[in-house]
This record gives sequence, structure tokens and C-alpha cells, in this order.
Amino acid sequence: MAEPAGAGPRPLLGRISLRNLMIAQFVGLIAGAITLLAGLGVWPAVGVGVVVALIPLIPVGRRVLLDWIGTGTGYLVQREYEIGDTVDFRGPDGRSLGLYWDGSRVVTVVEVLAPKGGLTRIARTTVHASHLLPLPELAQCLSQHDILLSGIDIISHGHRSRAGTPAGTIYESLLGPLPATAHRTVWLAISFDAVACPGAAERRGGGNDGASRAVTIATQRIMRALEDADCNARILTAPEIRKAVLQITGGYDPRTLTQRWRYAELGNSVNIGGAVDPKRLGSDLLAQLWVAPSRGTTVAVRLRPGSSRDSVNIGAAWRLTARELPERTKHEGMVSMNGRHRDGLLAHLPIAIPDVDDTVPMSEYPIDVIGALHLPSSGCGQLIGSDDEGNGVAVRIIGAGISTVYLAGELYLAQQLVFRALAVGERILIRTDRGHAWENLVTTIGNPERLTIAVETHQSDAGFTATVVDGVLAPAPHAGVTTIYVTGDPMGWPATKPDLSIQQPGAIGNHVVLRTGTAQVDLTLVSIPREATYIGQPRGRRAMAHQ
Repeated sequence: MAEPAGAGPRPLLGRISLRNLMIAQFVGLIAGAITLLAGLGVWPAVGVGVVVALIPLIPVGRRVLLDWIGTGTGYLVQREYEIGDTVDFRGPDGRSLGLYWDGSRVVTVVEVLAPKGGLTRIARTTVHASHLLPLPELAQCLSQHDILLSGIDIISHGHRSRAGTPAGTIYESLLGPLPATAHRTVWLAISFDAVACPGAAERRGGGNDGASRAVTIATQRIMRALEDADCNARILTAPEIRKAVLQITGGYDPRTLTQRWRYAELGNSVNIGGAVDPKRLGSDLLAQLWVAPSRGTTVAVRLRPGSSRDSVNIGAAWRLTARELPERTKHEGMVSMNGRHRDGLLAHLPIAIPDVDDTVPMSEYPIDVIGALHLPSSGCGQLIGSDDEGNGVAVRIIGAGISTVYLAGELYLAQQLVFRALAVGERILIRTDRGHAWENLVTTIGNPERLTIAVETHQSDAGFTATVVDGVLAPAPHAGVTTIYVTGDPMGWPATKPDLSIQQPGAIGNHVVLRTGTAQVDLTLVSIPREATYIGQPRGRRAMAHQ
């Protein structure tokens, strides 16, 4: 991104806040006065005062020593903390929405919906997604006529792969360092403070109702900005907000979080993380935060009003939940959260808790440059192949909004698609007239809750996210279940138009054509030997092996 805007108060020398500078000066003044009273003279007293004042400002881990002293004290005290309440509110249009109240701050939560046909090209350090959040437009929504929002927190939570089958580990090996986030849920926590902007609340009835109406109106304007950018979204109800919070905490009560110096505790899991030095903030750095395998990764990007309508304060941080404490991360440009991991985790909940605002360092930028920060609005799905430039290409095959997928090619291609879908957490039912051809994959996966063959024509697909239809007539699927039709040739596809299709010309070789509702891409299939253990080799390779 560009250089930070010049306006607005920022930490001196990059890390020293005005508060810390004043404390250091006071400590230095006391030390100098004591030296003077001890009879050592004026110049020795000045020297002692300067040295003592500088010591607390020594930078350690992108924070000054004075910050670490405060963190250490807070960690030893382990202060109590409170979280506000979530309630339902009926908006001006008669619809019910959820509001999170914390003191004078009220928050609505918007979930951005994954698009159909979104295509993602992935290089080693960069993600080029066709579906991006409109950051400049969101920043402009912080100030709306007489309503000044406290901020917008963009919370992205997801994972690269899922445990439960051998596919997850093998898929991680295939991806290597590629920042391919299969599933990513994005929430916007939109906050309004009735004390900071009393006029907007008073003009709408005053009190809690006036503040509720103000934040609701602001949220509806943000919804229109998202719609104009082709980002479908919905406002969450109170139960849905609580569910979103538990999604971040792994189901644990956010009011009872505990921490160690190097991590927060979530049951038997550890939750680590850090903040991003706002001077180093960029798309590539944010993409790299998703590379490490985890039970769940969360990235928060915060937007706060700038010193003028044309600027915005922006900062970012991240969290990662794992079974055990991983090796120390080697990302450059990170600010340590040691001793503050509980606050760091609370700052990533999609409810914009006000007491933890200072855990994410921020810098002010012109609004018109933050569009250079590319934030995908959803996950990339699963890896399909590579394009002519060697980039990995991924697409959502299964999930919300994807009803039908057509696949024409050899069985190997279908099984590779299924294997990688299992790797990212899908649950798949196979309806086929050649059960023997699928039996090896089903047996080696060894988890019938994730992959099984239907033994009856009308066996229910309840509990599955997708059904593969291979050479048989199938009953209509339940709502929300993706149907993947497998044939050897496109002539065998149903007459209706699919949400996306994958064709292997001649049902042989590594070349496939991916078509979505908005794009067509020629790809080369990619694999690793460990994957072949489960799904075999494509026909072209088998023929060569027998020559």
C-alpha cells in the first residue's frame, strides 16, 4: 500500500505513543530531580534524566519497553473482563436483526455470502480472486450524513483443509506454501457509539432505540454498497451473531477465556496470533497468514474514521487455533501479542468489543489507496489445476449457492475432485452403477460419515453436503446439497444449465476446461504421488506405464 496519510495523530517514531512519551519524560524528570538533590550537579542530573527517560522507550518486538511493562503487569493481575449482550431489534422495514450492546456502543453484524463461479488464481505469495470486498466504499460508509460510525471490523474466519480423513494431510502436501483458503466466512461488525455521536441517536428518538435506528440505517447503506460491488450479504439475527462468535472460539464461551503468556486456551487447543505492523500491511502479507495448517484461522482488518472524510485508519491482526503450540511464526512485520492473547482473541470476535481496540495498531491512509489491499469475500474452494502461467486455480465446487456441477471425463478426474472435496471438509454420498470402481477410494478413506456409496436408490442425502451421480437416475437432492453429475462425455449431461462444469476432452490426459457462470479457463491437472495411492493414475499415464 501507499505511505500513510500525513494527517492525524500517530505514534512518534513509529512506535512511541504520546502517552508513553509523557510517562517516560515524567520518570526521567523524577530521576533527574533525585540526582540533583543528591548533590551531583546540573549536568549529571540532566544526563541521568535523559538516560532514564530513554530506557522505557527502547523498542523490543515492535513495542517499546514501557508497553511490555504494562503488558506484564496486566498478565500477572489477570483482570476480569465483561462482554455485552446480544438482542433482537425490529428495524424500520419490519425485519428482525441482531444487535450487540456493550455500554454505549451498539453493533450489527453482516455476513458476506460466497459468490457462485468465483475463480481464484494462486501464486506462491499472492492470491488473485475474482471476488473482492470493496474496501474504499466500506471506508466511505464510516461517515454517512449525520451518522459517524465508530468503525467497521472485517473478520475473516476459515481453513485450508480439514482432518477426519487421509485426504486432508495429503492435500496440505499438495498445496505446500500456496495461500489457498478453501473455506472462508467473512463478517462485517458495524459499530456505532451513541456517546461519540449523540446527535444521530437523538434525531432518531434518543436512547437505545435512537442508537439502534442509527446503526440499522447505516448498516442498510453498507448493504447497498456491497450490492453495488456484486457482493451479496445478509444481516444476522441475535442467535446468528452468537453462533458466529462461537465459530471463532471453537464452541467455547467467550466470557470464560483463559491465557498463558504465549497463547490463549480454547479447551485442549491453543490459540496464537499477532498484530500486523500497519506500515507493512499489504495483500501478500495477509495472504501468507492463511498458509499454516490450523483448526481455524481468523484475520481481522479494522477500519476506523480518519482525521478527514477522505482518510481512514486501518490495521490488521490474526489468530490461529491448533492442537498444540506450533513453531514460532516467521512472518515479517508482526507485532507480538505475548501476554495479551486473550485480548487478541476477543478483538477477533465479530462483535467489535470496545475494550480491546488498542490491541490492533493502526495507521491513517487516504481512502482512495486502500483498494490496493485485496480482501477476498469468500474462500477459494479446492484446487483444480494450474493455468498457462503456472498459477494454481481453485474454485468452489460444493457449498451455498452451488446446486449442480457437471463433470465429463474419466473416473480418475471425478475421484480426484471428490478426494480434494473431502480434504477441505465436505461430506459426499456416491450414487453409482459401478460401485466396484469407487470401492477402493471409499475403503481407504475409511470414514462413512464423510464418504459412502448409496446402497439404495432412494437413500437419503441428509447429513451430506454433496451427492455424486455417476451413471444412475437419482432422486431430487435436499436443499443446500450440491449434485455433481459424472459422465464420460458432455453429451451425457442433463439439459439444464449447471452452475459450473469441468470437461476433460476425450476423457483422457491432463488437460481440462473449467467453465463457471462468468469465465472459461483451460487448466492442467496437478497431483502428487501420495494422492495417486488413493485415486490411481489418469489413463494417459497408465498407458505410458505399460509401454
